[in-house]
Amino acid sequence: MQISEHPEFSFIFVNHRSAEPLERAVCSVRNSGIALGSTEIIIANNDPEEDTRIKELGRRVDVRTVFLPENRGFANAANVAAALANGKVLAFLNPDTEYVSGSFDYVSRFFETNKEVGVVGARLVSDTGLIEAWSAGQPLSLFRLIRNNVAPRFSKRHWEYRRPNAVGWVSGGAMFVRRETFDMLGGFDERFFLYFEDMDLCARARKTGFRTVLLPSIVFRHDGGFSFRSDVEKKRVYHDSQDRYFAYHRPRWERILFRIVRSRFLKI
Repeated sequence: MQISEHPEFSFIFVNHRSAEPLERAVCSVRNSGIALGSTEIIIANNDPEEDTRIKELGRRVDVRTVFLPENRGFANAANVAAALANGKVLAFLNPDTEYVSGSFDYVSRFFETNKEVGVVGARLVSDTGLIEAWSAGQPLSLFRLIRNNVAPRFSKRHWEYRRPNAVGWVSGGAMFVRRETFDMLGGFDERFFLYFEDMDLCARARKTGFRTVLLPSIVFRHDGGFSFRSDVEKKRVYHDSQDRYFAYHRPRWERILFRIVRSRFLKI
């Protein structure tokens, strides 16, 4: 892939325990039909144990690599890679995703013609083509968490939109961010180790006047489940980030009530 000094897109992958699916993800972008010279691919390796495999991948595939000495979380690694990126649009993709369909040129034109849009999300699907649940939605609140547990059909429509639609947040598994917006926000908040950094970015973008839109014609397959060795560890990190989100974006009374409700009634 020919790399331009001023590409339209910088595709950023953060690797942690995902070297095997990562090569498929990178190659799927390379083979997507995107115009030569309009893209660069950057891999931020968050897993020193996989340094050798990432170096081997870098020799086989035309990518830029950065190796982090320790795992300080997704947000930190994504910000390090973004600081090296030259693209007008930063495309953050999970290493366990694969491009399926849709035009990246359309994403570029969408940003050009909709100056108020700062973040764009792609559709995520399973290997059988089912749309991934909870991959987009409205701004998180205690009320919405309760409703999602009791009657998720009200939220289901947000990730099943057939046409471009404004939403409160999109998944960081396949997220496109206007470079100016990302820089204005100071990137991802590195106090989030993993989870909710995508919701937080969209919330901060909204507060500065930028909208988030889901573009369902851009489709990626998503496997999931490579980052943690145990469900206990995963739940602990998830709850820590969830608490941070509520601390930064919800009123104090709701934060207190949220913890009570979560511990006693919600399976989240």
